[in-house]
Amino acid sequence: MSYLVLIIQLLFGFQNPKTAVITNDQLQKMIDGGGITILDVRTPEEWEKGYIKDAVLIDIYDPDFLSKATALDKEKPLVIYCAAGGRSASATTKLLKEGFLEIYDLGGGFRGWIAEKRPSVKE
Repeated sequence: MSYLVLIIQLLFGFQNPKTAVITNDQLQKMIDGGGITILDVRTPEEWEKGYIKDAVLIDIYDPDFLSKATALDKEKPLVIYCAAGGRSASATTKLLKEGFLEIYDLGGGFRGWIAEKRPSVKE
């Protein structure tokens, strides 16, 4: 049976998804390197107070969260953050089930990013 699974994986290019909690330094290196999507899952009210440059806002409490989030490129590495880490962990779990291949959760969230005086944008 394991040979059949291997053959299917090879034929259809199946990849095991990758996920990890990352630090602010790791995110900065990923931003500098480009080719990532940054997903902010906080509320619009939180977003207005500041966000990481080039992030996309999709509120995890939005009833259409999954349909909006799954429209993102599943092939690109996805970095998810919220205020402190709880909602981003939940979003990571949900999006892994939707076929994203590489998801990173920013440890400490936006609060941790700001605490280190990292660059942000305010509306």
